[in-house]
Amino acid sequence: MIKNNLKSICSRVAGIPGIYNLMRRYKKGCTVFFYHGVENKLVDPLLQEVHLPFSQFEKQVKYLMKNYEIISLDYLYDCIINGYKIDPSHVLLTFDDGYKNNIDVIEPFLRSMNIPFSVFISTRHIDTGKRFPTYYLRAAILYTEKEYISVPSINKYLDMSSQDKRWLAISNMAAVLKSVPQQTVDLMVSDLIKLLPDDRWVELNNLFMSDEPMNWDDIKKLHKSGVIIGSHCHDHAILHDHQSSSEINYQLKTSKELIEKHLGECKYFAYPNGSMKKISLEAMLGVKKNKYLLGFSIVPGEIENPANAFLLPRILAVTDFDEFKFHLSSCSFYNKKYNEWSYSFSST
Repeated sequence: MIKNNLKSICSRVAGIPGIYNLMRRYKKGCTVFFYHGVENKLVDPLLQEVHLPFSQFEKQVKYLMKNYEIISLDYLYDCIINGYKIDPSHVLLTFDDGYKNNIDVIEPFLRSMNIPFSVFISTRHIDTGKRFPTYYLRAAILYTEKEYISVPSINKYLDMSSQDKRWLAISNMAAVLKSVPQQTVDLMVSDLIKLLPDDRWVELNNLFMSDEPMNWDDIKKLHKSGVIIGSHCHDHAILHDHQSSSEINYQLKTSKELIEKHLGECKYFAYPNGSMKKISLEAMLGVKKNKYLLGFSIVPGEIENPANAFLLPRILAVTDFDEFKFHLSSCSFYNKKYNEWSYSFSST
C-alpha cells in the first residue's frame, strides 16, 4: 500500500512541467523499454496482466515520438561497439516472449509510424504453441472450481476458498516458478494443467487469445518487415543460480540455433525475468560464449558508454501514463545501483 501511494505521488509530481523538465536534465544515456503484449481489448486485465491496452500503448508511443528519438537495436549496438557517445534523447522499444499480438497489433501500428522495434522470443513456445508458465498459473488458480488444490511437484496444498487466497497462491507460486530449476518448472506446469479439464482449457485459451505465442511463419513475417528478432531462451528459462551449467548452455545454444535456422541471424539476447537476483554469472558468461552481441536485463537504468554489453539495463513500460513518464524521466537515478551491480560481474 505504501509503495503504491509513493508511486502515485511520484507520478503526479513528475507530471508537473517544471519538475519533469528538471528531472529530464539528469538523463545521461539511452532508455530501453520492455513490453510483452498489446491488446485492443482485454477480457480480464488481471489474468492478462502482461498486456497493455492499445489505447495506452498508442499514447506512450506518440509521447516518445514527440519528446525523444526512437532508435533501432542495431543502431544502439553500433554506438556501444564503437564507443560513441549515447544520446540521452534516444529510447528503444523491445518486446519479450513473442505473443501473437506482436504481429497482429503492434507491428502494423509501429510500421505505420516507421518506428523500429525488437522482439525477444522463447523458441520452444514458437515451435509448439504452448503458452507460458505464468499463464497456466493464473488461469488454473483463478478459474478452478476447487476450494483446495494440490501441486505435487513442490508438495504444496493451497486454499482456494476466497479470491484473496487465490491471489496469494498466485503470488507465492510465481515466486517458486521463478526460482527453481527448469525441470521443476515443467513439472509444476503439468500439475497446473491437470487442475482444469481439457475442454475448459480450450475455452480459456480461446477467451484469452492474447497469451497465444506466434509461430515461425509469424516470426519470419516480422523479420522480413525489418523487426529484429532476438533470443529469450528456448523455454523462457530463468537463468539464476539454481539452473545447472548444462541447462543454461542448452537454453542459450538451442534458441540461437533455431532462430538462425529460420531467419539466418540471431545477434541479441534478453534474460527472462532478468532482475539482479535472477541472472547468474554463468548465464552472463554463457551469453558471451554463445556469441550473442548484446544481452539485456530488466534492471532499471540507462545505457551509457562504456557499457557492459552483456548486462544492459531496461525498464518496464507500465500501463499508467503518469507513472510511465515518471520512470522515463527518473531513470538516471537508478544508474548508480545498476552500475554497481553490473561492475560486480566484471570484477568477479
